[in-house]
Amino acid sequence: MKLLIMVLLLLITPVIVFGQTKKTTSSKPTSKTPVTEIEGITKDGKKVILRSDKTWYYAPESNNSNTKQLGRIEIEAGLVFKNGDIKPVSRLNLLLLKQNPRTFILTEENFNLYYQDKIDTAPSPGFRELYKKETKFNSWTLFEAVTFADGSIQTKPYATAVKAAFAVNTVATITTGFDGKGIFEGIPIGNYFIFAYYQVGNESVIWSIPININSGTNKLILDNNNISPPYF
Repeated sequence: MKLLIMVLLLLITPVIVFGQTKKTTSSKPTSKTPVTEIEGITKDGKKVILRSDKTWYYAPESNNSNTKQLGRIEIEAGLVFKNGDIKPVSRLNLLLLKQNPRTFILTEENFNLYYQDKIDTAPSPGFRELYKKETKFNSWTLFEAVTFADGSIQTKPYATAVKAAFAVNTVATITTGFDGKGIFEGIPIGNYFIFAYYQVGNESVIWSIPININSGTNKLILDNNNISPPYF
């Protein structure tokens, strides 16, 4: 009887061991969540691909430095005069600036040069004292800064500083034709300022206008409606 039980155990044991081995080696397949992608645009106009796994990459057309998006600006300048005449502003020098000219012209350093230059070029002792009292940094305007630099002796430090500041911040320049029209070509899309200073007779006008350049053709008209006021 004992012999029969032992034989039965020997026959059953491999089955049990096999079953245990099978259980330990088996595994259920794991399911992975698919990664989704959406297109986005950066602040500087570049296309990017945003992935649900929190990674991103530049879209193929934006990753190539040779495919920068460019725009052009068609500008037409004209003025309505007091006698009712409407005339194009011909031979107007236009500057495309990186930023608002107030930020790099109306600085304390430039004001100190402006103040000294204005005192030195005063037409009389009376005007010199008047300039000392009335010339204040807090009330200094872009119109005063630019018009004075234009009339200042060019060897003076102030005029030289203003010219240098404009040069550093200028992206491109053009001059309008006799029809008052001009075009900036091949400008990378983004935010800029259009600046121009025009003098006719004893009067001067300034245009300082922010512009967002998109790809393709952009248009801007300079006239009496968007002249920067003297107190600007």
